[in-house]
Amino acid sequence: GLNTMQIYGVGFIQEGMAVGCQDLGTFILKNKGKDWLNLASLYGDGGDVLDQDTSFLALMSGTVRLMQYDNLKRDVFIHPPTSSSHFTSWFRYLNNAKDSFFFVGKELWFGSNRKWNNKTKSIPRSEFVITGFDYSPQDPQTMYAAYNQPTWSANNLSGKFYKTEDGGLNWKDITGSLPILAWRHITSI
Repeated sequence: GLNTMQIYGVGFIQEGMAVGCQDLGTFILKNKGKDWLNLASLYGDGGDVLDQDTSFLALMSGTVRLMQYDNLKRDVFIHPPTSSSHFTSWFRYLNNAKDSFFFVGKELWFGSNRKWNNKTKSIPRSEFVITGFDYSPQDPQTMYAAYNQPTWSANNLSGKFYKTEDGGLNWKDITGSLPILAWRHITSI
């Protein structure tokens, strides 16, 4: 079996179920649920996965790696051009197109054909992390992002909720009178 303390991401790819674990890397459950294959050559935080046709994306040690199905022990570093990485980042397809997706972490990046575009560079923030993200399927230029400052103290929370209608060029703080309760932490939109 797989012995882990915390799971950061679970996803399904052609090879089976993939699980990203705290400090242990990313594993695939293979052979009809009998064996776990560790994809990382070094241990570190594992995370979300995103299936593509002949490959898949995996978060390993907070960075985006491209994995080929024909060689699961070799990965290609394709992380966005940023120094910010976050172990709880995740992926999201754009309208189920396998070559167009969002990478959501401390920033929101759009990836297509190994090219990256930072969609949140106009949002003023420091060490905030995106805790919720979604876009309109009818109009992908309309997106929402919820930010929060990672902290262990309820007194230090300062969540914000943003909306863009132009694909991320301009974001508007719509937190306004939103009743942010208890931990003031939006986890899904």
